Amino acid sequence: MLLILVVVGGVAAVWLAGRPLAGESALGGRGVDGMNEGEGEDGTIRLLEGQVEYLEGQVRVLREENEALLAKLGKLGMAEGAGDELLGAGAKGMVEPDFVGLGIELMTVRELNALPITTLPVEGKVVKEKILAWLRRQQPGDVGWRWGWAVHALGWVPAAVDPLPSQAELMMLQLGAWYDEEEGTLFVDDGSGGEMAGQSGAYREALGVAWAQVLRDFGGTLFGKGGAVKLSTDERLARLALLGGDAGLTRFLHSLQNPGAVESKGIPVDDPDHPYNAVPLPDFLRKLHFFPVVEGFEFVQGLHSAGDFAQLNASYSRPPLSTAEVLDTERYLNESGLKPVAVTWPEVKVQGQMPIWDDVLGQFVVKTALRAWNDEERAGLGSRGWVGDRLLVYGGAEAAGRGQAVWQTLWQDAEWAEAFFRAMVEVLKQRYGVAVERQGDAILPLQVEGRRVALMKNRDGQGVLLVDADEGPFNEALRERFEAAK
Repeated sequence: MLLILVVVGGVAAVWLAGRPLAGESALGGRGVDGMNEGEGEDGTIRLLEGQVEYLEGQVRVLREENEALLAKLGKLGMAEGAGDELLGAGAKGMVEPDFVGLGIELMTVRELNALPITTLPVEGKVVKEKILAWLRRQQPGDVGWRWGWAVHALGWVPAAVDPLPSQAELMMLQLGAWYDEEEGTLFVDDGSGGEMAGQSGAYREALGVAWAQVLRDFGGTLFGKGGAVKLSTDERLARLALLGGDAGLTRFLHSLQNPGAVESKGIPVDDPDHPYNAVPLPDFLRKLHFFPVVEGFEFVQGLHSAGDFAQLNASYSRPPLSTAEVLDTERYLNESGLKPVAVTWPEVKVQGQMPIWDDVLGQFVVKTALRAWNDEERAGLGSRGWVGDRLLVYGGAEAAGRGQAVWQTLWQDAEWAEAFFRAMVEVLKQRYGVAVERQGDAILPLQVEGRRVALMKNRDGQGVLLVDADEGPFNEALRERFEAAK
């Protein structure tokens, strides 16, 4: 429009310069109004000056309208007033991420029909608080601490910790954003807090926005409104793998069309200076944390290959039952295939105490525990035939020692149970630094570190029971209650 106005103004100026004024003859004599030749020239100049002033005014108006339109576009999808800081940052030479435009691109890639999410830049600590609040809704009260205490009772972490704050920090580094269901807003890290991103900026932005989109559309189906669905550790990891894998696949497909969103170089477990490894979380729990974005990606990629996004969307109405199905996509797709088996006992109360933790760990947790003290091949064989397990932990914060753990596992057949038994013998040998002597389908009980540890096959050779508890009467009561139970 500016170009058109300038051209029209130029043509008008040329035309007016060569045209006699009203009342003036072509020879430049006096006109009917009595103006002489000089007066006619002055009038032409004044007319041209007026045309220029008019055009300049039009240019100013169009420039102001253009700036207002750009400001509106820049703030599209953001909370009211959120774009003001971005305009100021842009004036300083900073290039702010276009989260709204990125969201539209990702929804197109993911074939989601929805409006862009309202976006609000905030300090990274606010994003972390939003993530932690979501995790607390999934595991309310002291559930996080009791989970940390349970894996400590098994000897897999050096101390009892509440892992949720560290998990929130890791998710902040991974995603840099979080969708708050109650506020309907995507909170994004504006970088002002100085938090280091665990991935390149483009990777992190795309993964964070993609995660927010699938959490908004499918989070209620997986976890219930406000995290109302009670899930075991195995079930929660499996559902997070569907969510995280979906976001990872969307980011990956987007990166194929946008080379700027570079590929991740993987989880840098061997780099002590990487921001991920600076988060104070035991290695065992750290590996569980990354399960949704690593193994989950492979799982969702398999679903997408089997039936595109229609298959993936349908999976949210039938989420995987266990991490075993995530690790083997064919096992999930085969609806008549092997399902997890529940471990039951006639009674779980021991000397008047109910367990403070009652959980199903699942195949991936089993594999992770075995891998800490076995090579990859033995850990894989020792976990592959999993069909069920149940962990009970007794005692409280006031209890001496690590607490009392009873862990029953079930396997497809006796051969898979034997593979797990052998891998667990290696775990105990390496974990406690002692010789382990086997007698038939059991080991001689270990007396070490003030604990009595027993490992034995049961349930017609298809089960393996571990009792790892402080020495004393309660240990004997545990063995009496669970060793012979069918």
